[in-house]
Amino acid sequence: MFRGELTLTSARALKFKETGRSDFVGKALELSAIRKDGTEFQIELSLSAFKTNDKWRLVGISRDITERKKAEEKIRKLTEEWMKRFDAISDSVFVLDVDFRFVRVNKATCDFLKKNPEELVGKRCFEVIHSRDKPLPDCPYHRMKVTKKAETLEINDPNVGLSLLINVSPLFDDNGEHIGCVHVAKDITERKKAEDDLLKSEKKYRELVEVLNEGIWVIDKDSNTTFVNPRMAEMLGYTVDEMQGKHLFSFMDEKGVEIAKHLLERRKQGIEEQHDFEFVRKDGKRIYAVLETTPLTDENGNYTGAIAGVMDVTARRKTEKALRESEEKLRNVFAASPDAITVTDLNGNIVECNQATLDLHGYQSREGIIGKNAFEFIAKKDHKRAIENLKKTFEHGSAKNVEYTFLTKDRREFSGELSASAVMDASGKPEYFVAITKDVTERKKMEEQLKDYAEHLEEKVEERTNQLKKAQEQLLKAEKLAAIGEVATMVGHDLRNPLQAITNTLYLSGKKSKSIPVTEKEILEKHGFLELMSGLKEQVEYMDKIVSDLQDYARPLNPMLVEVGLHQLINKTLSSLTVPENVKVSMVTEEDFPKLTLDPLLMQRVFSNLITNAVQAMPNGGQLTINASKKGETALIMVEDTGAGIPDENLSKLFTPLFTTKAKGQGLGLPVCKRMVAAHDGNITVESKVGKGSTFTVEIPLRKEVSYK
Repeated sequence: MFRGELTLTSARALKFKETGRSDFVGKALELSAIRKDGTEFQIELSLSAFKTNDKWRLVGISRDITERKKAEEKIRKLTEEWMKRFDAISDSVFVLDVDFRFVRVNKATCDFLKKNPEELVGKRCFEVIHSRDKPLPDCPYHRMKVTKKAETLEINDPNVGLSLLINVSPLFDDNGEHIGCVHVAKDITERKKAEDDLLKSEKKYRELVEVLNEGIWVIDKDSNTTFVNPRMAEMLGYTVDEMQGKHLFSFMDEKGVEIAKHLLERRKQGIEEQHDFEFVRKDGKRIYAVLETTPLTDENGNYTGAIAGVMDVTARRKTEKALRESEEKLRNVFAASPDAITVTDLNGNIVECNQATLDLHGYQSREGIIGKNAFEFIAKKDHKRAIENLKKTFEHGSAKNVEYTFLTKDRREFSGELSASAVMDASGKPEYFVAITKDVTERKKMEEQLKDYAEHLEEKVEERTNQLKKAQEQLLKAEKLAAIGEVATMVGHDLRNPLQAITNTLYLSGKKSKSIPVTEKEILEKHGFLELMSGLKEQVEYMDKIVSDLQDYARPLNPMLVEVGLHQLINKTLSSLTVPENVKVSMVTEEDFPKLTLDPLLMQRVFSNLITNAVQAMPNGGQLTINASKKGETALIMVEDTGAGIPDENLSKLFTPLFTTKAKGQGLGLPVCKRMVAAHDGNITVESKVGKGSTFTVEIPLRKEVSYK
């Protein structure tokens, strides 16, 4: 069953029977057919006529065209959609053939030319648009026909009255033959006007930037300079061309580079800020600047660089530095002044004070004084007078050397002298008071003492006369000691030679006595000859000690300092002495006691003398203890015995030259020891109790410590 154009009327049938012709013969007819199951589908039926037995008959060939019809419908819809979009384009778009004739135009073209499509298709574009009989000299389509590539041109044709951006793209057939173009005309009148306005604005801006007294600096995203105004270049000693293209880091030192890296990261984060910076000029000098920096971004918000307004504040910084230094000096003078300085408002309330003020009134911190009224620190009995003087200061500008009774924190009274000045503002009116207070307690005491001296002058003269007599006696004693020293030097020198001769003779005699036969040696011992030689040797050593003590006391001492361990020094000293068996010797040393820097020969003499004295103080035996410890930066070496002790009346005389309580002695041992210790910048002291024993303490500075155990 068919539906569609194939409907055989009686007229059609009669005509076919007679002639074998009809309007449906030899044509492809599109019909709807119905399948057995009742579904409808599209076919194409082709009918042909043939004659047999004098009758015209029809033969038909049909094929299913359902899919083709669907494709055609899809193409139709796409064509309609394309035409809608083509007409929806706001720019003027039209297709031209090779003869510049309109083939297709969109709605915007019709609106622009105020014509219907039918009035345009087939017409030449230059005739319709430009009112010319041939294309424009620089027509982009004309150029494209030569280059076979897209061409672009901006035009401003008076006939059109608009600024247009023309873009022409070539069209080719399947064989690659040029058949026309797509012509797009975009109205850029507003854009051109905006560009002109922008150029004018940029010109004004550039003129303004170039005359600014502030530097303008623009960098790209890589921190290369893209723009500076003349003032910016002048600040750094360059020309504008010299700075152009240079990296930002070229104008700073290494420290500045590190700071700039941090600041650039902040620009990349979109942070605007004002900050100080130090640049290095072309001549190497430094300038200080304040920068107002702003990041630059594209339309997508991506960082493209930064712009900064730069103000040279070098001169201001120098002025500020000088002002700070001046303020610092004044502050230091204020703080270090030995006099109490107090600043008060016009009502007498304290707003500032220095350390001397705190010390004067017995306060630990400024908080205890700041905010209080100055009258709280003046005794009530002087309040009335203080108020009157404050009024005078307000009226006359100052008050000098006024005495009051002041009070401390614990309400203790003391005498003070106050001088005050009013500090004026710019208009000449008093703004605040500055007062300087001095504690005159000592001066008052001295005045009282002078008064007392005047009243007891005769007594003081007699007392002073006695002091002068004592001083004269000490001077005579000193002169006597000096004379002894000179004599000791000469006598010591003269005695050394015969003593040395006797020593040598005794040494040689001892050598010979060892080589004589035993029988003869026994004869010498029997008659006491060897004992006599030993006694003579002891006396020579004693005489040598006397000479050494005399010379050591008289001559100047210049210690040859070396690093020495105390144990080593004491052991060497003990090995040179004869200590009785009934005297027990022990040495106690503090842990980590350091080595000492001293002259070992001089200090061996000192310890030899102290140990000898200790042994002699214990004729019946006892305990000799050498104790070493540290006290701060001082080494303490104590030589302690358990002997008879020293009476109190003799303790103060022990280090006096020529003083001795021994039957055999010159009184130079301990004075020599004291001189030797003093030559090491040290000291020697003594403590003693009768019946308990004595302790001599040698104090030596620790010049250099080398710890050992």
